Amino acid sequence: TIEDTYNASIETERGNKEKMRIFDIGGRESEHISIGKHYLTSIDAAIIVYDLTRVETWLHAEKIKQEIERSKERILILFCANKLDLSNQRLIENKEIWCASNKVKYFETSIKERDA
Repeated sequence: TIEDTYNASIETERGNKEKMRIFDIGGRESEHISIGKHYLTSIDAAIIVYDLTRVETWLHAEKIKQEIERSKERILILFCANKLDLSNQRLIENKEIWCASNKVKYFETSIKERDA
């Protein structure tokens, strides 16, 4: 993905319909990370996905988190480690403790195998 916006309507556990807008910023991995302010002005949560077989994606994810926190004082942040199906190539260990100490949620998944 280069960059895209998706709109969805989801039903919550309580039966309420919520509108969701997903901004896919397309795996930007340069040293000069900058998320446009138009992405950050109206968000209530962020899901930051990284590849557990590539260390640079974890470093990038940390920088994105810092940029989001500079722009939004109160926000729910989730880190999602992708490519769990490639655990034999894993270069980044489980970050659950790091995430807990930094007050972010943590998940590991495999889109290929649909595990969560």
